[in-house]
Amino acid sequence: MLRTHLTTELGLRYPLIGAPMANLAGGELARAITQAGGLGMIGVGSRDSAEFVAREASAARRGNPDIRFGIGVMAWDVVRRPQLLAAVIAARPFLASVSFGTVGPHVARLHDAGILVTTQVHDSAETVAATEAGVDLIVVQGTEAGGHTGAVATMPLLQIVLQATTLPVVAAGGIATASGMAACLAAGAEGVWVGTAFIASPECGRQPAAISAILAARETDTIRTHAFDRAQGIPWPAPFPGRALRNDFTDRWHEREDQMAEDLSAQLRYRAACERGDYRLAHIYADRPWDWCRRRGRRERWCGRSPRALRCCCGHAVHICFTDGCTWTRVRGPIPTPGQPGSAGAALGPTGLQRCAKISNDLLHYSYHENDVIRL
Repeated sequence: MLRTHLTTELGLRYPLIGAPMANLAGGELARAITQAGGLGMIGVGSRDSAEFVAREASAARRGNPDIRFGIGVMAWDVVRRPQLLAAVIAARPFLASVSFGTVGPHVARLHDAGILVTTQVHDSAETVAATEAGVDLIVVQGTEAGGHTGAVATMPLLQIVLQATTLPVVAAGGIATASGMAACLAAGAEGVWVGTAFIASPECGRQPAAISAILAARETDTIRTHAFDRAQGIPWPAPFPGRALRNDFTDRWHEREDQMAEDLSAQLRYRAACERGDYRLAHIYADRPWDWCRRRGRRERWCGRSPRALRCCCGHAVHICFTDGCTWTRVRGPIPTPGQPGSAGAALGPTGLQRCAKISNDLLHYSYHENDVIRL
């Protein structure tokens, strides 16, 4: 089986955490991801109440009061509505994510309640601050991510963060396939944090028109913009615009948000479009890999052999399958000489594969025995 911090220390079958997508990732989706072998998360939006947190936590536990799940809130929102953190603590999740702001003031309260804490980071400074705050896990959120995100791409940011902390690191942003997951693990991540790939699942409850728009989009059809937040009057911090599908609204108002804020009729048209599901104007937050997924023509599945495995876009699933007895070994420090006792090279057969990646002065060594299989 695959062994990373998420599987050995957190007890997941697969090193995958569902992203806490506000307005999309509720208790039903969280439960489905956890049942499939990952860890599901509930996303709390800026207009969701404490009662919403309790209701979705109950939905996640329906049929299994001991099921594990997480809850994600925004740090800037907790500052203005501290009752949200109290609601999270009362819901007793396995993991709490406090992101997009300062996590430090909230770590001790969550730990005192027996809740693990993570935060999404977007640069080295946030990484150092999160490490010093005492979080248990760091999520590297690259700019490819759907929804609100920073400016640095996932793979460069992952390498930067791995040099800046000794904490377990999970990668997020633009990950929707088995090969994307494998790439993040090979680069040093302990797992992946996936959101958009689950939008088409029935547990997500997304409108069919939005799903169709996502599946029809190309990888170049997204944009990072503040236009939708300004139209809704949501005070998202400036460093975190939202990645969404381009549409008529962004074509007109992106980088003209100040003018749009003075145009009441434009705001009313946008809000009316959101209510009726008209995505020529309404927002769809999503990341980039959909054109590639749509063209694959191959059925895959996230989260493996589950009786209710989640279906990803267009019925495609993503499934990483390791043969019984497979080992994925990570060794920090000098790589042993192949053939010496205790070296991975001694265990490699003639058809084995050895991959080494150097990150700064640390070396990460991955070894696959000749009978190991990664089906991509």
